[in-house]
Amino acid sequence: MRLNKYTKRIIVFLLFTIMLFTNCLLGINNSIVYAEESLYQPVEVTGFNIDMIINGTGTAQSALECGFDDDNRSYYTEDFRSSHTDLVSRTGLPDNGQIISTGTTYTGAAYQLEGYNEKNVLFLFNEVAYTKTYPKNSGIFGGANTSGTLTLVSSGSYEKLLFLASSANGESSFTATVNFSDGSSMNNNFYVYDWCNTGAQPSLVAIGDDAHPLGRIRPSDNATEANPRLYDCYIDLSAHKDKLVRSISFHLNSADNQRTAIFAVSGKRPEGAPAAPASAAPSDVEETSFTANWRNVAGATEYHLDVAADENFNTFIDGYNNRNVGNTTSQQVDGLDTDTSYYYRVRAVNASGSSFNSDVTMGHTTLGAPALQSATPGDGHVTLTWSAVSGANGYKIYSGTSTGVYGAAPTSVAASVYSHDVTGLSNG
Repeated sequence: MRLNKYTKRIIVFLLFTIMLFTNCLLGINNSIVYAEESLYQPVEVTGFNIDMIINGTGTAQSALECGFDDDNRSYYTEDFRSSHTDLVSRTGLPDNGQIISTGTTYTGAAYQLEGYNEKNVLFLFNEVAYTKTYPKNSGIFGGANTSGTLTLVSSGSYEKLLFLASSANGESSFTATVNFSDGSSMNNNFYVYDWCNTGAQPSLVAIGDDAHPLGRIRPSDNATEANPRLYDCYIDLSAHKDKLVRSISFHLNSADNQRTAIFAVSGKRPEGAPAAPASAAPSDVEETSFTANWRNVAGATEYHLDVAADENFNTFIDGYNNRNVGNTTSQQVDGLDTDTSYYYRVRAVNASGSSFNSDVTMGHTTLGAPALQSATPGDGHVTLTWSAVSGANGYKIYSGTSTGVYGAAPTSVAASVYSHDVTGLSNG
C-alpha cells in the first residue's frame, strides 16, 4: 500500500539539529586584576622594540640587547641583584614587573612591565648609528629611531593615560599622539627628566626615590651606581573620555643625543565614575543574533557596549564601537554571521565619566537549520532529503506522530549525507 503523507493515521514529524551544536558561552579575562576601587589600571600594549632590562643570574652583557646611555648602563631586576653580591645595597626592578607609583602627583598609578626576557622598552634615539655588540644584539639599530607606536591590546576609555618613562644623556622631549578608535587623534608634548637627575620634581618619581633607590650597571666592567629613576608622565583625556583609545604614537623631538625610553602605560578612570560592570552570559542565541547581558552597577546612568569579531576588539561589528545602549543591562545584537564567535564588553557611565572595561564574554551564534527539500513516501517508509549546512559535523533525524513529540531516539548521519530513509512506518 502506498504511504500517504497527508493521512490522519500516521504523520511523520522531522526535526533536524546539528551535531556538536556550538551554542557555548565562554568568559574571557586577560587583564591583570587590581582592587576595583583603584582609580588606576595597567594598560597592556604591544610595540616595544628592545630588551633594555638586565635580569637573570648571568652576566649583564648576556642579558642585554643595548644599554640606555653613552656608557651602555641600564636598569636591572631584583633577581639579578640578589645573585650578584656587590649589588645587595641597591634595589632592582620588581621580579613580577608590577610597579605602583610612589610619586605624590599620581600615587597608586599601576604599571605592568613587559617580560624581562622579551622586548620590554620602546627606545627612541637620534644617533645616526647606534650599535652595541652583545650576545642578544647583532647591531639591532643601524640608524636613528625617533618614532614608535604602542598599540593597546584591548582599546579602552580613560580620563588620563600615564607613561612610565625616563631619559638618558640629559632631559629629552617627545610628542605622544593618542589615536582613538573613531579615527580621531590628539597630540601632547612632554619633557622627561634624565634618569639620574637628582633635581627632578620628586612628585613625578614613580620608582627610584631617595627612600627606595634603584641601581644601574655598566656591562663592560660591572660598575654600579645608585638611583636611576622612572617618572610618571601623563596625558589628560578628560575632553575625550567618551572615546576609546586604540594606540599611542611617540616621536622624539630632541635634536642631540638624548634618548627616551617608555616602559609601561597606565590608565586612570575619573573620580566618581562607576565601577566596571560584570558581563554575563549571552541569552537568546540564534543563527544571526544574541542578547548581550551584564550586571547593574550602582551610580551608572548609561552603558556603552562594544562587540567585535576578536577578543582584543581590533575589528568592531558595525554599530557597536562604544555604542550607548542607555540605562539597561541587556542589548540584542543583530546582523551576525551563523556559527561564528563574537566578543562583547561594556562600560558603566555617569556624569563623571566612564568605568574601566568589563570582562570580555563570548557568544557563538548557532548553525543554520537545513532546509527539507523532499519527503518521498514509500511502502512503510519515507525518504527525506535536505540541503547541506556549512560547518555542520553531522545531522540528527527525529521522527514522531505528534507535533513536538519524538518517541524514538534520533538517528545520526555524517556531515556528507543529505538523505535518510525513515522506516517502520504504518501505511495509510
